[in-house]
Amino acid sequence: MRYPVGLKQVFISIAIYSSLSTLPLASTTTNCSHDNTTIGYEEKDSLETALAESNETMFVLCPNTTFHISNLTIASDNTTLSCGSDGNVDNECIIVSIDGEPIFWIDDGVESVVMQGITFEGVNESGTVSYANSSLNANVLFQKCQWLEQNITSCYDDIIVLQTALENQKAGETFVICPQSVLNLTDSNSSLIIQKENLTIQCGDSGAVEDKCTVWGGDYQVKIIGDGALLKGLTLIGSEHVSVLLAGNGTTRIESCEFLSHDGVAVILAYNGDMSTIPGISSGQNTSLSVEHASEVILESAFFEDNHVEMGVVTILEGNLSSYGNTFYGNSGNATIYSRGFTTVEHSCFTENEATLPGEIVVTKAILVEGNYSSNEGVQNAVGGLGDCFGIFAFDTVSCLEFESAESCHISSLLPSIAPSEVFFCISDWEYLTSAINNHTNATSFAIFNICNNTEFDFLADELEPLKIASNNVMLKCIGSSCLFSGGSRHIILEGSISNITVVGITFSDVEGDDSAIYGNLSRPSLITFQDCHWARNKGRAVIELQDASYVDEPIPAEMVPDSADDIPPDDDVLSFREMEELDTETNFICKNCIFENNSVTDGILTTSGVALELSEVLFQSNSASQSIVQTGKNDDFSLSSSCFFGNSYGSVLVDSNLIHSLSERNFGASNFNPSGLQSCNGLGDIATCKTFDSEACSIDDPTPCYDDWSTLREDLQKRDDGAKNTFMLCKDTLLFADSHITIDSGNVSIICHQNDSLVDGNCTVKGNQTHFIIKGRASSRTRFQGLSFEGSESISIKAFASNNSEAVFSNCTWKDNGGASTILVYNEMDGALFSGQNIGNLSASSPKAMRTRFESCAFTSNKADFATVAVVHSDATFTSTLFDNNTVLKTGILVGLKGATISLLSSIFKENAAQGAGIILIDATSEVKEYDSETFAYNTTGCQGIFEL
Repeated sequence: MRYPVGLKQVFISIAIYSSLSTLPLASTTTNCSHDNTTIGYEEKDSLETALAESNETMFVLCPNTTFHISNLTIASDNTTLSCGSDGNVDNECIIVSIDGEPIFWIDDGVESVVMQGITFEGVNESGTVSYANSSLNANVLFQKCQWLEQNITSCYDDIIVLQTALENQKAGETFVICPQSVLNLTDSNSSLIIQKENLTIQCGDSGAVEDKCTVWGGDYQVKIIGDGALLKGLTLIGSEHVSVLLAGNGTTRIESCEFLSHDGVAVILAYNGDMSTIPGISSGQNTSLSVEHASEVILESAFFEDNHVEMGVVTILEGNLSSYGNTFYGNSGNATIYSRGFTTVEHSCFTENEATLPGEIVVTKAILVEGNYSSNEGVQNAVGGLGDCFGIFAFDTVSCLEFESAESCHISSLLPSIAPSEVFFCISDWEYLTSAINNHTNATSFAIFNICNNTEFDFLADELEPLKIASNNVMLKCIGSSCLFSGGSRHIILEGSISNITVVGITFSDVEGDDSAIYGNLSRPSLITFQDCHWARNKGRAVIELQDASYVDEPIPAEMVPDSADDIPPDDDVLSFREMEELDTETNFICKNCIFENNSVTDGILTTSGVALELSEVLFQSNSASQSIVQTGKNDDFSLSSSCFFGNSYGSVLVDSNLIHSLSERNFGASNFNPSGLQSCNGLGDIATCKTFDSEACSIDDPTPCYDDWSTLREDLQKRDDGAKNTFMLCKDTLLFADSHITIDSGNVSIICHQNDSLVDGNCTVKGNQTHFIIKGRASSRTRFQGLSFEGSESISIKAFASNNSEAVFSNCTWKDNGGASTILVYNEMDGALFSGQNIGNLSASSPKAMRTRFESCAFTSNKADFATVAVVHSDATFTSTLFDNNTVLKTGILVGLKGATISLLSSIFKENAAQGAGIILIDATSEVKEYDSETFAYNTTGCQGIFEL
């Protein structure tokens, strides 16, 4: 007897549970060695013999037993295999497939098999069993079983790679398509071919259609010519002949798939003959085709929309069909379902479909059991001929079973969210990408090269050569939010006269060496655009370096060089490069909505020579450049708008450009600094010709995450590696309670107050504890604090303990109401004795010197120290525009230099301080104060109103 799919499982389950305890065991069982209370099988040979020859139906596998099996015959109907007497997976009965072959073979006449609590390895569920021809409809029920699928080791997001893998397929193997992938068959002129039995192709690890694995285009998308398969969770779009062709034997399950916008013969076609001789189905009377050796098709929870075909949307010319819970919406053809085999359809919905044959479903050889179609619903379907049957029309009985009403048939179109115009072919293979772009030579048509989401090209590990773009009309685009070019010495080379080059949504990171991540050796005319791109942690000469080989950098005429900012024409009179010269006569580079952060270069972050540069909504954050952050050629046209500069370090000026040819509007800068200590322009040009940024806030939304919690700041600083994140921004108006100190022992760290160029605006305060920060290390590095207030330390607020290769810079910082031995102690603990609170005056000179320190526009106010406000031991310290006001010291001076210290005072003031020692500044015989002026000291209480040398 044949049962509709699903119904038979219910009947068998009830029978098994009610009679399991009374089933007789096969006679060749033995006491299990790992469990003397259980009688069962622990030898493969005895189990094989019993299954093939015994008339028994209950077979117990011994707990803690492993079998290696392939194609083991099950000869008796209603056979049950149980792991232990209770069928529990915890009993650890493991059956391993040999070479991925099916584990069991269901023999003729077997209609039902139950397996309980067994663990299978090397196959998936659909590949566990295979069937004799007369047992194609045998039902195998797995209860409390599990599969350890050794074949599922990765996922595929490239059609070529997947097709190559399928060429070496094994029976029972599973192929997982990566979520959000689009496999494009339009250009490959081939199919996904399944030859071995019981293969699975599924979307993601769980086979969920929500993960959006799309197969796009082609004539035949999937060809199943082996004995059965499982397709699960796939979205198939736009085939031009047949989406899924079933041309073999065995059982094929299609679960939770979507079929959209197909044309051609049929969407799903079961037929194993010559496609050129497909018999017509207009009469429906040709029933001579054999179904004994054709496919058994199980279609469950599928969605069909906007498919327009010649035959049925689902056409079964050879084989049988079991359909459950499927939805057909807005399709057209001779019928929605046309089947010549045994057909069952349950709980399906048919809406707004068009059919030229008499029924929505047309069958020529069906068993119509009452209730099989009882839940189908048809709404606004148009059918024609022989009485217009709005339901199932059976040619063999010339009868119509109409659908019920559509009150519970609720359908939402999938096309707006998965429109064919929005589906892209994407690339994740580097050789394929470079070959495709290289073949796009002297192109007059536009070509889009889409990189698949979550793709990383690792130039260092995989020894990749840079991508060269030397032809017109190329777009390189990330499909998604994560496409990464990482490592190596260079990522992209732009060469020659190239126009309409666009790069979108790619991250470029971790370049090392003496080159630039993006290098352009261009000639006129050229037009290159980077949009929504991100450059991070790159090192070298520059991040982007562009030059026009045909450009001659002639000197600017003397009369055009501005002497001061007053000589610069207003922005209204400065023409942008688009107005100065037509785009087709220049070399133009445009960067929109991009980010440059934590890059460190020996020249400029972005440098041009002979290239018209336009930057719009670009964020430069925490970069370090020996020259300038942006550096243009002498006569380069430059437009900068709606951009932000935060926490960048530069050796020359922030933005170096020819102001006569520059347009700057709606830009903002904060916390940028020149390590040399020289004043510089917060805008374009130098101090003399400064074109200051004109915005009071950054127009880019939330460009910088900030810290308002001391523990989080400490954790992120401690786990930071050299070359990683450089700048740590404290949130404005933040009070951080230092419950323990933070140690900085890796180079090039900046801790700054958010959007702060003056102390008052930021209001970032660190308060409490014995010590706030300890700076260590021997590597060449710079630690920078900007805009912070340090309060309430009970020992030493800052311990600058690194060696002389390092430097600490404090800018716009204050120390207030701190106590302890000293507010600041500079000493090389890395090469000297450990400091454990002993008298600072007893510390010995280390070799080499301690780290250099610079204090710029800082203030020390109302601090009370035992030894000194600032103590410098064998180090160089510079104080520029720094105020010491109302501090008290019990033993020595406010500022003390010992054991070879060198102190420089530039425009700094000491006033109303009280020191019990001999002078406000106290140095020993080995130390010196390089320079100071007569106005440095005012109204201090001590014996010497100046510098006292011991």
